[in-house]
Amino acid sequence: MQAKGKFLLGLLSSALVLISPHTNAAWEIYMPFGANEFALETYSPQMLITIVCAFIGVVVYSVLIWSLVKYRRSNGAKAAPFHQNTAIEIIWSIIPILILLAIVIPSMHGIV
Repeated sequence: MQAKGKFLLGLLSSALVLISPHTNAAWEIYMPFGANEFALETYSPQMLITIVCAFIGVVVYSVLIWSLVKYRRSNGAKAAPFHQNTAIEIIWSIIPILILLAIVIPSMHGIV
């Protein structure tokens, strides 16, 4: 089977799964509203964290797919010869720390 045929077959099977009644049976796949005051206070930060994490995931995977397509070997791209760039390593260590702090602060506000 050709690559285009495999892609169309995968697309068709994905569409059939998504319109299946079994797929749509239970849309309550996330945290329901709580019954007490504490549960209601923790719901909004949890949903905010989920949205932020989903956004980060979409950005990371978009950059990954873009770079895989743009710099694939069949286009003749060569890897840049750099090793142990301290500035880049500090940046990609600080960014997750800042993200975690941005998650912890609203979470602690809801708990304390």
